Amino acid sequence: MYTHEDLWPIKCPRCFHEFTQHIGRMEAGDRVRCPSCSLDLPHSREQFGVALAQARAGAFNPWRDMMSIERPV
Repeated sequence: MYTHEDLWPIKCPRCFHEFTQHIGRMEAGDRVRCPSCSLDLPHSREQFGVALAQARAGAFNPWRDMMSIERPV
């Protein structure tokens, strides 16, 4: 689980659009842009590596945590 080909969930902080990116692209530090509003979503390779290690260890569920961010009313 959580190989380079697997998908990682992302939620745009501007428009709250939910989308996925391949883990391999995230690990490489490739640019991530929201497909809905085109916001550039910078991410640190090191921070992503920590989150990925926690997910692999079962201490972090990125899918559940993505769903916990509420949309504005």
